[in-house]
Amino acid sequence: MSQLMDLVASQLDAGTLGKLSGSLGVDQGQVEQVVSGAMPLLVNALARNASDDRGASQLAGALDRDHDGSVLDNLAGFLGNTSNGDSGVLRHVLGNRQSTVEQGLSRMSGLEPSQVSQVLSLLGPVVLGAVSKLRQDRNLDAGGLQQLLGRESEAVQQRDPESMGILGRLIDQDGDGDVSDDIVNIGSKLLGNFLRS
Repeated sequence: MSQLMDLVASQLDAGTLGKLSGSLGVDQGQVEQVVSGAMPLLVNALARNASDDRGASQLAGALDRDHDGSVLDNLAGFLGNTSNGDSGVLRHVLGNRQSTVEQGLSRMSGLEPSQVSQVLSLLGPVVLGAVSKLRQDRNLDAGGLQQLLGRESEAVQQRDPESMGILGRLIDQDGDGDVSDDIVNIGSKLLGNFLRS
């Protein structure tokens, strides 16, 4: 069980997601599909980035500086205002795979890539806020953070190995990110496994 995913999912109820879809002027079901695909991707990307000591220290520093977990205190308000989005978080977490991720989630959800980008720019700080909260609750240093994210990534993979294999290709630095038609078919499965668990 992924405590990080469950923490974020517990905050993203229908009302909160309704605020997000309303602020973007798009269908809530499409937003739910983007979120259900993006959450495990972001967790895995964070774990990958923090898999060595340098990356873990950089992430710990970023959490200390910019993400104290308070975003979870009024999530509906945060997600209801698109100006709260932080594309810098995406660039840091996803790197040169950001466009590939946006294209893949666009195909899965039916939203335009630019709309997916807006959802991700709001979801990124939420996921980092949840990481920060778990880290604070456990009083973890950079090494502990590295281990936490490694466990979270493993838990995400175990929850739905087939879908995560398809999604994982979007952030695979060695692959071309091509998921052909596979990603179109996993949206509803992800929704059940990650957002409504």
